[in-house]
Amino acid sequence: MTPVFANEAQILSRYLIGKDCSPAVAADFALAVDKLDIHLTDTEQNAYKKMLASSLLLRSVDSAMAITKSQSLIRKRIFVMVAL
Repeated sequence: MTPVFANEAQILSRYLIGKDCSPAVAADFALAVDKLDIHLTDTEQNAYKKMLASSLLLRSVDSAMAITKSQSLIRKRIFVMVAL
């Protein structure tokens, strides 16, 4: 099972649309991440945890990754939330 971080869906929802998602969407997010097997490496997990802790860092790193590493697994998790 691919781990989903505490409040990850809520944080990404606030980042993308400015408000919290419903519990059903958060559950769908966890299910989708698991089914798509978006498993982060240890290095990516550490970076992602820091991104989730800081909205400024989340915006900055996501923007930088869009240019330099658009196929990263971190961005894939963000895209899953966009889809939901």
